[in-house]
Amino acid sequence: MPFNLLLPSYRMKSFLGHILTSCPLSAGCLLIAFFSLSIVACDTDDPMILSPIGPDADKVNGWILCQGSDGDNNSSLDWFDPNSGTIAQNMFVQTNRRFLGEGATDLLIYGSKMYISMRGSRTIEVVNASSGRSIRQINLDDRIPLKLASGNGMVYAACTHPNCIIRIDTTTNSIDTLSPDCMLDDFRPEGICALGGSLCVSNSWEYLNNYDTITDSTISIISTVTFSKLGKLIVGHGPTDIVQIKDSRLAIRCIGDSKHAPQITVIDITNSKRQTIPIEADFIAVYRNDIYTLCHSNGTQLFRINGTTLEISPIALPSSVTLQNPSQLYLSPISGDIYISDAAKRLSPGMLYCLTNHGSLRWKSFCNIGPVRCLVH
Repeated sequence: MPFNLLLPSYRMKSFLGHILTSCPLSAGCLLIAFFSLSIVACDTDDPMILSPIGPDADKVNGWILCQGSDGDNNSSLDWFDPNSGTIAQNMFVQTNRRFLGEGATDLLIYGSKMYISMRGSRTIEVVNASSGRSIRQINLDDRIPLKLASGNGMVYAACTHPNCIIRIDTTTNSIDTLSPDCMLDDFRPEGICALGGSLCVSNSWEYLNNYDTITDSTISIISTVTFSKLGKLIVGHGPTDIVQIKDSRLAIRCIGDSKHAPQITVIDITNSKRQTIPIEADFIAVYRNDIYTLCHSNGTQLFRINGTTLEISPIALPSSVTLQNPSQLYLSPISGDIYISDAAKRLSPGMLYCLTNHGSLRWKSFCNIGPVRCLVH
């Protein structure tokens, strides 16, 4: 199994504990633990050992965004080789000599740049997609960025506190000040997708005074030209993630509520034609014209859904894929490989699995704490 030992020293204790509890106490495991300890710097002024591996502009690169542990300001951006599964942890820190921040939420590549939404830090980090070097950190003041989308030379961030959409000019790497934020209703925007000249934004849920939540059942359609709301479409209760299937068709994961069952809704925004798939998905992704879902509520199940007929086909997971707390599903647009990350335990290293499009295991590798998003480009 590909394995990376380039870890920050403040996590070494928990990492060694993970090795010794997940492996039999053999001479081999003790040797791994000893070797890990021997290569990690103890100098607190230099918490990283520089990796001899990393991104290559002439090859296919993978990036995995990890949230870290709450309150520790230790979100990270790891690099990985999609072919071998070799992971270089903390690549952002190694490249920029500072931490990424608190509460990483989403990662998007648009053109030659990566955009990272940082919920806890209330920033969006703009990064060179080939090197991992920071270009700019955009401060959002009180706005909390959640999900990202891109199109027409802009990157769009769905934010809460208040609920709004902001747009970032990718030529200046700054918030577009020519028009104000597009303000949304009271519902938290947990999903966003750019489709032609429109943005589709989930109206997910809101807190009530007694800390209960109430769900909405619509997505808002926003013009990218006027940056104003055009209307709403009914899709199902508790809409969250939105992905484009093909042309003007979207797949939307709806989590439901106490009165409505979860479902996936497929809708054509040009004619509002809507179809529903009665499946409780934790994550959705798209490859070509097919929808992929990962379900974990009743045992872990992976499905492929034909984007035209909506026929559901199970993909058998190999026994070597053992998921405790799955945290994302992604399909490489280049190879069709399936990436599933497992956040495992709160303070333990995560795991990234790479499967072929038919479900065979290619490799699995440790990554940093709390993986939330990966991309291959």
